[in-house]
Amino acid sequence: LSEMRMPTTGASLDEIPVIEVNRENMDRLWPHLILSIRKADLIAIDLELSGLGERAAINAASLEDRYAAMRKAATTRSVLSLGIALFERRETKKEKRVGYKCQVFNVLSLCSEPFMMEPDALRFLADHSFDFNRYVRQGVPYHAAHQSTKSCPLRSLLDELLSPRAPIALHNGLVDLVFLYTHFYTTPPPTLSQFIADLADLFPTGEEQDDEVAPVVDSKFIAEFQERMPASYLEYVFRKSQRDNFLEAKEGRVHVKMSFGGSVMEIVPSSSLERVACALPEGFSDHAVDARRAAERLCAQFANHGFCRTGAACSKAHDVDLALDVEKIKSEKMRRRRKRRLDAQAGLERSEDREDGGSMTSSGDREESTDDPQLKQERQPFSVTGSHRAGVDAFMTGFAVLFHSRMALLKDGTLPVTITNRIPLSGKDRPLHLVPSRLVECSAAHSDRVMLVRAARKKADAAHARV
Repeated sequence: LSEMRMPTTGASLDEIPVIEVNRENMDRLWPHLILSIRKADLIAIDLELSGLGERAAINAASLEDRYAAMRKAATTRSVLSLGIALFERRETKKEKRVGYKCQVFNVLSLCSEPFMMEPDALRFLADHSFDFNRYVRQGVPYHAAHQSTKSCPLRSLLDELLSPRAPIALHNGLVDLVFLYTHFYTTPPPTLSQFIADLADLFPTGEEQDDEVAPVVDSKFIAEFQERMPASYLEYVFRKSQRDNFLEAKEGRVHVKMSFGGSVMEIVPSSSLERVACALPEGFSDHAVDARRAAERLCAQFANHGFCRTGAACSKAHDVDLALDVEKIKSEKMRRRRKRRLDAQAGLERSEDREDGGSMTSSGDREESTDDPQLKQERQPFSVTGSHRAGVDAFMTGFAVLFHSRMALLKDGTLPVTITNRIPLSGKDRPLHLVPSRLVECSAAHSDRVMLVRAARKKADAAHARV
C-alpha cells in the first residue's frame, strides 16, 4: 500500500483511491487528513444523506419555501458520510500541464441524535451496495450542531476545512451547504436571505475584503452556465471533463495532470482503502459507433438526468459513456451539415463520399460504422457503488472544476471570479449568488461561530508564512 503502488495516470485517470476514515482507524489517519487539508489548494466536498425530504418542497417555485424545506430536512435527517477530495498544486516541467496531487477521504459519520431515514434513500444506498453494517459499527459519532453544543471531531473538521482559505468545490451545492451548516456549524437561520448573508460572510470572494478570499465554486454551475453542457448531473460532467482532458493532452494543449499518493498510503489498512476504477473506454476517441443502435439502446431519461424512475427494471442502457458517444455523433453530424452549407454558399461542390469515406444516408449524412466492439459486446458502464460514493463524488466534483478552470489556473493560479459563490437552482435561469447585503445582517449564531473559523484561518496563515 505504499506510494509506489499508486497509479500515475496523468491525463487519463485509471482509478481513484479512496481512504475510509472510521471509528477504528481514526486515531491513525486523522493527523494525515488534517495535514492534507492544510496543504490543499482546492477542497471538494460531497455528502451522503439519510434523505432530502419532500421533493416538491425542495424544488418549490419560491426560494424561501425551498430553503424552509431544506432546513427542515437537515434538522430531521443526518449525514451518513462526508466525502473530501484534497487537491494540492504541483509544479510540472511541461508548459501546458496543470499538475495536482490528490488525496480522497470518505469519513463515515454516525449522528448521535435520533434522525429520519427515508425509504427512497435506503433503496438508493442498497442499490449502490452501501454497507449498512459497517456504517453502524464503524461510523464516527458526531453531535448535530443544531441540537447540541458538545464538541466533536467532525465539527472541528469543518473548521479545518475552512481554515486554509482554499476554495470549496460542491456539485449542486445548496443542499450540501444547508446540511453542512446544520450538522457541523450551528443552527441555521430561519430565512434564506439571512442564510445567504451568513454564507457570504463565511465564504468571501475577495471582492469586498482584499485579505479575505475563501469562496465556494459549484461544478453544476460551471456545466450549466459556463460550458452550456447538454446535461449537468455529476457523472456526466466528470466523464465529459475526463474525456476532454484526455483529448487536450493528446493534442498537446493545456490539460490537468492528476497524481495520487502521500505518506498516509503507507499506513492505511487495506480494509480502509478502495480503488475505484474509472478508466475511459479503450479507444473511445477513435472508435466508430452505430448512431441508430446506440440511441436505441440508451435510456433517454438516464442520459439527460442521470437517473431513471424504472431503476434496475429498465431495459435500456444506463451508461454515461454511451450517452457521450451519442452526443458526439450528433455534434459531428451538425458540423458536417454546417460545412456543406458553407461550401454551397462558396460555390464549392464536394462529394461527401470523398470527404468522409463512408456510406450515405438518404438525408446526406454518413452512416456511422456498425463495427463497434463496445456495442457487439456488453461493456461495464462507468458507475460508482459501495460505501465510498461520497469520496468518489467529491473527487469528480473537484476534477471537473479544475479542468474547466485550467486556463486561469495556468495563467495566475486562481479560479475565475466569474464562477465563484454562484450556486445553481433547479428550474431557475439564474444562480443563487452568495454576496453580502447591506439590508440583511448575519445571524447571531453565525456571528458567534465564525470567530472560531477566523481564528483557525489566522493560525493557518501564520503557519503558511513560516514555511
